[in-house]
Amino acid sequence: MTDKYTTDPHSVDHTNILLSLAIKKFFLYENRDSQLYIQLIKPENKIHYQSGLQSLSLKNFNVDQVIIIEEIKMNLLSKSCLIPGIIAMTSNLVISAGSSEEDESPSMWLSEYSEGRGHEIYRTLLNDSLKNKSFSKLSAEIYQKHNAIVFALEIEVEGKTLIRLNPGNFFIEKLVDERDDVKIFIYIICSDKVVADKVK
Repeated sequence: MTDKYTTDPHSVDHTNILLSLAIKKFFLYENRDSQLYIQLIKPENKIHYQSGLQSLSLKNFNVDQVIIIEEIKMNLLSKSCLIPGIIAMTSNLVISAGSSEEDESPSMWLSEYSEGRGHEIYRTLLNDSLKNKSFSKLSAEIYQKHNAIVFALEIEVEGKTLIRLNPGNFFIEKLVDERDDVKIFIYIICSDKVVADKVK
């Protein structure tokens, strides 16, 4: 993880880039594939990492995930112009909030906000009984039974991961011969872990 509070972000980014390239080079000499997740502060340093990967003559250098903090901030700010309140909603979903002291007669919006602030994102394994249906049907069923919102699907096959946000009519098939290397997870917004475990 990057030191977000540094006074010299370029130096921290360069250290992370060199460390990541050394790891990639090690896996290259071992003839093993690798996928790295690297966090940078400044967007302009992404090109240094990509050119370093190209110099290693890697065929699949696009598999790495480069997360740039300032890019995420700017994207959220631009989205907030189109969707007012998205920053508050996003931060409330990723930060746990306990129950707060409320007025005796809070206004309607304040009580809705307080209730929504208590919801969090959970990743849970998809139960076999919920398979053999489309993602939209699965989402509707979970919403009706548990008052929880399913918004993404993660499929793990042979160590590779694929995540899709709201894949709509994607059909989740229950395999006749269950394989240990195939796992399906869902991302769910609900009030607490107890609800997420019920869906599991």
